[in-house]
Amino acid sequence: MNLSFNRNLGMVDRTIRIIVGIIMIYLGFFSTLMISSWVALGLGFLGAAMIIEGSLGY
Repeated sequence: MNLSFNRNLGMVDRTIRIIVGIIMIYLGFFSTLMISSWVALGLGFLGAAMIIEGSLGY
């Protein structure tokens, strides 16, 4: 049984995910918006997940 994964993200999609991830981390931790700490933590977590997914490409 072979369980190898194929890459399913193109370069444009990967680039967009990384850029959106960086923006989400910025909005979560460095923006001066008055948002709750849970929302900031969620934005940071989702932004990091998008950056990881975009850099791995799976």
